[in-house]
Amino acid sequence: MITSAELEQLRTEANRLLTATCTIVAPGSPVSDGAGGWTDGTPTTTGPFACSIRMPRAGVEEETAARLQLSNPWVVLLPAGTDIPASSHIIIGAKTYEVSGIIEGGTREILRRALAVERES
Repeated sequence: MITSAELEQLRTEANRLLTATCTIVAPGSPVSDGAGGWTDGTPTTTGPFACSIRMPRAGVEEETAARLQLSNPWVVLLPAGTDIPASSHIIIGAKTYEVSGIIEGGTREILRRALAVERES
């Protein structure tokens, strides 16, 4: 069994791979549109966070991307426990990625992995 100290050491080492920075833009809470419907409220931006981006690897990442029927998916790596609400966008430099799913590692998570697709400009 891994100890808390060992887990923290693994997280520290893994965070060295996060060589870029990003911000996360989460959709705002729904608000009434005054006509009986709903519209998105003001988005919430958090960050900057250390991150890295890469293509999915075989295994859980590749299977999850296939299950979500994503074309040209990317995996955005973030520090363990980073909050990424559903339907968020991640901005890395001049590019924006739409989050399609999160692969959480539970209590032993070393890095948070978000499956995302680059948004067309």
